[in-house]
Amino acid sequence: MADEAQKASLIADFAGVTGVDADRAKFYLESSGWQLQIALGSFYDNDGGDDDGVMFHEASDDPNTAGRQQPELVDLFGEEPEPEAAPVAARGTGGRTGSATKPPSRFHTVSDFAKDAEADSDSGEEGQTFYAGGSDHGSGQQVVGPRRKKNNTDNMINDLFKSARDHGAQEVGAGSSTSPDASSGSYVFKGAGYRLGDSENTGPVRPEPGTAGTLPAKESGGTHIVLKLWKNGFSVNDGELRDMKAPQNAAFLNDISQGKIPMELIQGSKGGEVNLDLEDHRDEEYVRPKVKVEPFSGHGNMLGRISSLSTWSKRCSGNNRTRTDDLVSSGSDEFSSDSQSGFSSSGESSDGASPPARKRAATTPAGQQTNITWHSGDCSPRRFDFCGRPGLAVDFDEHSTPMKVFFEYLTDEFFQKVAEQTNKYANDNGIVNVDGHSKMWSDTTPDEIRALVCLVILMGISPKPSLTSYWSRHPMIETPFFSKTMPRDRFLHLLRYLHFNNNDDDDGSDRLFKLRPVIDALTEKFKTVYVPSQDITTGESVWKFQGPQKCRMYKIYKTCQSTGDAAGYTWNFKIYAGEDRGVKSRVVLDLNEDLLDRGYNIYLDRWFSSPAFFLQLRDRRTNACGTVRLNRKHMPADLKDVRLKRGERAFRSSEEGLLALVWRGKKDVQILSTMHSASMELITSKDKDGNVAVKPSCVAEYERGKCGLDLSDQLASCHRCICKSVKWYKKLFLYLVDLCLVNAFLVYKVLGHDTTFTDFRLNLITEVLQEATLPEYTMRSRPHTLPSPNRLTGRHFPMAIPPTAKTLGPCKRCVVCKAKGHRRETRYACDTCDTPLCIDPCFKIYHTRADY
Repeated sequence: MADEAQKASLIADFAGVTGVDADRAKFYLESSGWQLQIALGSFYDNDGGDDDGVMFHEASDDPNTAGRQQPELVDLFGEEPEPEAAPVAARGTGGRTGSATKPPSRFHTVSDFAKDAEADSDSGEEGQTFYAGGSDHGSGQQVVGPRRKKNNTDNMINDLFKSARDHGAQEVGAGSSTSPDASSGSYVFKGAGYRLGDSENTGPVRPEPGTAGTLPAKESGGTHIVLKLWKNGFSVNDGELRDMKAPQNAAFLNDISQGKIPMELIQGSKGGEVNLDLEDHRDEEYVRPKVKVEPFSGHGNMLGRISSLSTWSKRCSGNNRTRTDDLVSSGSDEFSSDSQSGFSSSGESSDGASPPARKRAATTPAGQQTNITWHSGDCSPRRFDFCGRPGLAVDFDEHSTPMKVFFEYLTDEFFQKVAEQTNKYANDNGIVNVDGHSKMWSDTTPDEIRALVCLVILMGISPKPSLTSYWSRHPMIETPFFSKTMPRDRFLHLLRYLHFNNNDDDDGSDRLFKLRPVIDALTEKFKTVYVPSQDITTGESVWKFQGPQKCRMYKIYKTCQSTGDAAGYTWNFKIYAGEDRGVKSRVVLDLNEDLLDRGYNIYLDRWFSSPAFFLQLRDRRTNACGTVRLNRKHMPADLKDVRLKRGERAFRSSEEGLLALVWRGKKDVQILSTMHSASMELITSKDKDGNVAVKPSCVAEYERGKCGLDLSDQLASCHRCICKSVKWYKKLFLYLVDLCLVNAFLVYKVLGHDTTFTDFRLNLITEVLQEATLPEYTMRSRPHTLPSPNRLTGRHFPMAIPPTAKTLGPCKRCVVCKAKGHRRETRYACDTCDTPLCIDPCFKIYHTRADY
């Protein structure tokens, strides 16, 4: 306990600092156990925060400070405060200041600014105040409007900055740089100052970089990343716009709000420091940055020279192929530097490997990889950022019709060339003989070829046992639409002489020569009409042909979009006819050459997957995942002998970023990936016991990513345009027509139309036939070949066959005599059945016997 002299000294010090009387000073000192600092803190927390950030400095009688220039009234926020009126105070007998006014406080604490910020936040949520029936000082009634709606994006950005600040991030003003010398717009204290209690002779103290009151100096050699928060999302290093509310971005923003470096950024730092700058652009819309065009550098091949895969891989390690900025390493989370109008962070390597060693391991080209070292630890996913531009690349809108979308693939020039080649092939082969009727060929037109394609499409919707069945007059299977559109013989003529290329130019080197113009045209159109989103898959569809041809089996390799509204869209294809027996990885590279180096996620099956090929895709900035055979070269040998129970997994990882995993579901599933870890995730389905099922994230994403090819085959096969008894190249053409229909239907859905595939086909056929100009066909009427269903019942009477314009007494062949092989004509017919019959005895036989 302090003695009386010390207490008096403390009271005097307290009163000198705060300006209150002795009784009030004694009250605060007694309540704080005569601890001066605690008493001052209690005073300013309760009574010292009413001056709105204004410091008052009064003249002092202290001889130590008499020689100093006394500061004037200063506003902390840069504004001149208005002079206040002299306080009117009533003093009691004890000399204590009355409660009418409080003396101005000489200091402000951090809590005062927090209170002001909280008050401003609360006031923004209140509704607007109105006065009804008078003024606000009179007899009017105050009416408070509804609360103002909050801006969710602003709230998310505010919470993000506040949480990052609470975890130690440094804040700078708009327009300021990260160096300590920056002064533009910054409200951080800079320069020298005096410590409390020091005399003038002590000299000013200059703070060291990194201490309070200064901006931390940015260390060299780190990875600098700028995270910009926009009005409609956020972007990283001028990348694509990302949605703040998307589930896949939740972990990224949550790490930043907790003062951590997101794992995605740590992985891109190659084990070095990460300097993260957050910039506030909440009042601006995101604008895609201009792409910087870089000149070509590196090596190349002379025309006609074939470079080996290993030589190409060595050259890929140069400037153009391997971009080490996106190869990753593990890291810890720690803030270290600042940014423009925001915060900054850094990350250090924590996996035990030095950054140079990891860089060498991550950038080794696949062609030079002679050995892969596997370990039992988890893999750090090495996922490249997506920089493609998916979506429609042609001028379509919501008013585009099915015919406009479909004919974007099969153009007018295409049908014109098909009509020319068909006419040439038919004229070179002379007379047409169909159904015993010899006829000369008449040249076809592009509109007639379009009508032919539409009828073939309609045959896929309404299948029948044979082509001629569509023109049958049988009452049970009759389809009048076909006979009204085109005669049967003309349809068969066109189908027989349908041709796509000039046979005179065939030198025998191309097995697909007869269909080459169609393949080339559709390959170009599939890629130019629509660009797929990030998830794609490449696989094969097998089509078998029975006939005397060079190849009995055709494989169609396809690259399809896997997710999104256009899932199943075939972006590129290649028909394998048995002439190329090279490695299958070459097919994947050829099909996706224009999509490599853009951060696509490609999903493959076990026929294409291997560690060496996946590293080659990594060198081309492409993320890969797929099923794999465990006996592939460079696969971990110990996974071959693993025995797992249902739901268990075993995995191995490599320093090159590969993950090999075996998971037991209904059977073993082997996965190889360059973009996944071995983590598990919940799925919507449940197991046989009703429990929520879990599976590795790589398996779940592979199942979602591989469905694009299956969906394309499913849509193409539901109403396949395949006609019987046609040549192989015509069947392949009809298969490609199915691909065009699927792609056109998916693009039509992307435009916002909600329809089924069947309705899309029917609407397409209707539009095309309404617009087509067909020649005037000569229709030949044929009588019904079946007897009337009610000939054995009812009342039947003979009548004379009515005269025609050419014949007054026409005759027709008796159906009963015709059934017996006799040719006899009659002038009479049944009035109910409308069947020509002899009066005796055929009329009675026809109406009384089931088998006449």
